[in-house]
Amino acid sequence: MQLYNALPMWFHEKDVKFRKRHGSWMKMFGKVAWDQNHGTIQNQIIQEPPPILRQHAYGSPICDVPKMDITQTRERLAPMYLVRHKFRSPAFCWCASFNMFIKGKISKNLEFVLRDQQIYQNLFLRSGLFHHSPTLMLADGLDSTAFGSGYSAGVHYTTPVGQGNEAGTATKSLEYLATMATLVGNPGNLSMRTVLRATNILSEDIGAVPYQEGSIKENHPLDEKYLLITSPETYDQFADDPLYKENRPSDEDAIRHGFHGLIRDRVTVTLMTEPLRLYVDPATGAASWPEPQVIIEDPLHPQFGQTIPNPRYRAAQYEFSILMGDKPADIVDVGAPPSEFAKEGMEWNGRPYITDEFLVECLDSLGAVQKEFNTEHEWLKIYSTITAGFSPSNPRNALVIMHKRKRDISTFLW
Repeated sequence: MQLYNALPMWFHEKDVKFRKRHGSWMKMFGKVAWDQNHGTIQNQIIQEPPPILRQHAYGSPICDVPKMDITQTRERLAPMYLVRHKFRSPAFCWCASFNMFIKGKISKNLEFVLRDQQIYQNLFLRSGLFHHSPTLMLADGLDSTAFGSGYSAGVHYTTPVGQGNEAGTATKSLEYLATMATLVGNPGNLSMRTVLRATNILSEDIGAVPYQEGSIKENHPLDEKYLLITSPETYDQFADDPLYKENRPSDEDAIRHGFHGLIRDRVTVTLMTEPLRLYVDPATGAASWPEPQVIIEDPLHPQFGQTIPNPRYRAAQYEFSILMGDKPADIVDVGAPPSEFAKEGMEWNGRPYITDEFLVECLDSLGAVQKEFNTEHEWLKIYSTITAGFSPSNPRNALVIMHKRKRDISTFLW
């Protein structure tokens, strides 16, 4: 309970407005329903269009027996994964609320539980797409023979794919990414030239189709365009990009009316807060995923208790942007819990609720700490559970781009 300020200290409540730009990956994917009672991993059956097998068509003379094409589609399987995650608040005691707490402390924590659910679901979808995308492009990538024929001119077409893990040892592991970091060339930032090359790779080498409808809007509709998901930091650099400055209209003010988010009528840009950033230790070469934010725990620090950007996250040298075609993955709609459990109150749709059903500490006659049920309702907690599902239905429609971060601005060309 020492984590919260009490009224006798004459603190005034001030809501620190958190940025509500955690991205909405749910708008970028398709949706598919889960069939219960069929195991914990299911597969989608997806029809593939037949290949185009010729560049010329001549045909037989009209009086001869004509040749015949047999149009045959194929089917492939796309796995569907389900996960479950719980959210909890600290335990709140009636005494503190009666005597010292700021009014509405529990309801404010409930809002943050809802925010954390939204962040978690978006990160779950982003992680799934990152680890299932088969292609990784390195900005200004160097040549290498370490990956065989699957690697060419800074593009690894056969990356490890599958489900990632928290330890960073599966699929696109930290060890793998540390190796790829050594092949990012110079300058290595995400320039417009790199984006246009990535667009060409995505459309020509990989065969990804652009979005076919304007279902998402950032600066322009997505009809017949690809979508670049990147950070505000990288987006801001486009105004300083040599290609933009060389080709902008002569009457355009690059500072007040600069880059607006559409690259050569082919790519629309949308922003993600807390982008994927990789820190590589300069001494050991080991890679890690730093937490985006930390709490200042030093009581002597003037900002003690404040949530701030993690210094290690700020110092990360590499960032990942994703160039996407139309719906590279699907969100799996889990549905309700089994009916026998749902009617008894089981929920996993993310609805938070306040409960007093948990064990609390007490002292016995000898002063020893014991556990007992919270039968007198002196303590409250916020409980919530969500389920999420992901299916990499067409991961070839996503190209992951690894690039260096760039923050400095050069002189504008007028």
